[in-house]
Amino acid sequence: MTAQPFETVEQHFSGGRKAYTVSRMLAWLTGLGLLHLLLSVAYARSLDRRHRVLVDDADVVASVDPLRVVVLGDSHPRNAVYDALLPSAANLANGGESLVKSWYRLKWILARTDRPIGAVLIQLEPQAFDSWHADYFQPEYVYSRYVPYLELGWVRGEPLAYLARWAKARLAPYTGELRTVGEMWNRERDFRDDLEAERFSTSRSMDEWAQTRAEWHFLGHEVDDPLQLWALDQILARLEVEGIRPIFVSYPVSAEYRSAIARMGVVEAWSAALAPVLADHPGVTWLDYHDVFSGRNDLFHDPDHVNRAGRQRFTRMLNDDLISLGVTPEESRILPRKGGPAPGVRRVEPPPPPAR
Repeated sequence: MTAQPFETVEQHFSGGRKAYTVSRMLAWLTGLGLLHLLLSVAYARSLDRRHRVLVDDADVVASVDPLRVVVLGDSHPRNAVYDALLPSAANLANGGESLVKSWYRLKWILARTDRPIGAVLIQLEPQAFDSWHADYFQPEYVYSRYVPYLELGWVRGEPLAYLARWAKARLAPYTGELRTVGEMWNRERDFRDDLEAERFSTSRSMDEWAQTRAEWHFLGHEVDDPLQLWALDQILARLEVEGIRPIFVSYPVSAEYRSAIARMGVVEAWSAALAPVLADHPGVTWLDYHDVFSGRNDLFHDPDHVNRAGRQRFTRMLNDDLISLGVTPEESRILPRKGGPAPGVRRVEPPPPPAR
């Protein structure tokens, strides 16, 4: 038996180690790829079943019954309008939703259903026009059903940023979505209906809280974003073609919040941006409720969202006006409770004695 040279033996074992390393690397990559695929599918299916935008829109297109009222907008109308109290109504508003997202959702729905729709309530408030919300599409997977990210990226002049949104929605939808997962787990924000019964009036620092909320919404952002104004024009044009009545609505906010955004110059800047919109559409009714609960902080959950009591009261007020406009019928009027406690007051009585 002839002995092999040392170099030949070393090369033999070296080649084996390299092959083992490559195999192990491929195994790890395969495992990580499968894990990524499983996480992506699980995340997407969870959103399909639970995210309000997808659930609400699926419900709308699944029915053929006429709708008297459809509500568009962000968390303000979402929490202010209790559509179960309105006749044949669908509240499609969702937290953080801009006019841009509302336009693409409306377009998607109208292309998939022939349900007659009487009126669409369009949110007319500063944050619906701001530059931050114009580019906010999280979670990107949800809004990829409606928004053509690549096309919008060219229009916006940010093709790479919107390419990243497109790629995330399709290739890695769960990345960067820890907040969404937490909200889904705890049934918060996009995964619940209203803001319950907490009262803004119980806060000891209402002015400070209102200022913080105002700065979070508007500090460093414009309230006349051209993409938002374009989206509003698209909504109004499509509704005209469809024969659906548009109605502008401004929802209740606390006096403290309104004062805070006024000090920041938001109200003045927004009013200037709004003037040509109103001039171009003089026939559109504007229901302005921003100050109807001024001084009634017991009806607010926080500086700019009504709580459950405020929601019920506002929905009754809104329906009264919709009846006056001929949108909802007189028999749908929501009557206040007879002999009930005064507004904002709850009776506390001892429990009845036990039965003998």
